Amino acid sequence: MNVLLMFGGKSLESDVSVVSALYVYNLIKDDPRYNKVLVYADYDNVLYTCSELTDIKNYQHLNKLLTKTNEIALLKTSEATILKSHKKSLNGLKIDLILPIMHGEGLEDGIIAGYTKFLQIPSVCPNVLEASMFQDKYITKLLLEKINIKTLEYQLLTKQNQKVTLNLPIIIKPLSLGSSIGITTVTNEQALTKKLQESFTYSNKLLIEPLIENFTEYSLALYKYKDNIYLSNVEKSYTNNEFYTFEDKYLTSKRVKLPIDLNEEEINQIILMAKNIYNSYFEKGIIRIDFLKNQTTNQIYVCEVNTIPGNLSLNMFKNKGIDVKEVIYQNMLQALWLNYQNEKNLTQRYKSTILTKTKLASKK
Repeated sequence: MNVLLMFGGKSLESDVSVVSALYVYNLIKDDPRYNKVLVYADYDNVLYTCSELTDIKNYQHLNKLLTKTNEIALLKTSEATILKSHKKSLNGLKIDLILPIMHGEGLEDGIIAGYTKFLQIPSVCPNVLEASMFQDKYITKLLLEKINIKTLEYQLLTKQNQKVTLNLPIIIKPLSLGSSIGITTVTNEQALTKKLQESFTYSNKLLIEPLIENFTEYSLALYKYKDNIYLSNVEKSYTNNEFYTFEDKYLTSKRVKLPIDLNEEEINQIILMAKNIYNSYFEKGIIRIDFLKNQTTNQIYVCEVNTIPGNLSLNMFKNKGIDVKEVIYQNMLQALWLNYQNEKNLTQRYKSTILTKTKLASKK
């Protein structure tokens, strides 16, 4: 089985994708059950592959790295989707599965899932619809409300409607970005207009919420294989900032505290909410759900649903003592099985007489 591990791409989180992809690759590179092909997408979404992609130091000089790579394309034929390359060893290689590790708006939001679906290649990520919905923080709120999951009070702002009705202090979030990019806080009226304008440079729509000053953030990763849900540990994130920042997530040496300071009832509450979300909206892929606990009221809220989480959250399963090679392989089998079932059980083509009965005027 030939598996493309795709990463990078035109996104504000492209660099995060590189770190994630190489982390995953180093964990699974010795698994003999399938052949792995690393494929990097540059900022114009041009695809490249070469052995030098495995060394993170090479990305510090990206232009130099790309001169050593082979530009490739994926070609859909009547029999299969194949890799086209000037390199003879890769040209014509049949692609059986795509493992996308691509973060952020323009990729994680259903774009890469749609691309793989168009090519008719099974992919190890959520489907187009759920990926696009949960990338949007406002739609996420609506979906969670539908299944009685508690979230913080919120307001949607647009460039046409920037009137804030929530009481300060607030936190401002670009609608469809991840990794805490573009997030800021406002504690006084004098700073509000400037902060809003800064945030609108990242997104045409913003979501605002009350700023919880005494909070703790927790995360739980999960996936489905056959009929079972598999869980990581519930992990605690910590920060000295007003919210969990980009630097906290990717540049701090210690980001997780185990064991966590939740009682058994609170842990079970988090697990039940996570399972409810997955069973309600997902059928494949590893997702990570972030929770926020108000330490003053002890209320727990769902903060965010990540459909292609950083490192695919394999570090969280690893911390639980789970074999991460099996996590990836089970997710591959789930994607292949669902694709097989859809091909087998769902109508793939509708036979109609429209082409024989429709008459269109032709130009003379």
